[in-house]
Amino acid sequence: SKGVDAMIKDCLSMYNSFLTNK
Repeated sequence: SKGVDAMIKDCLSMYNSFLTNK
């Protein structure tokens, strides 16, 4: 559970930085 949560958080932060860099 914690592993999946961390993975989702990681993906969200990467997606956020991708949107900010655009």
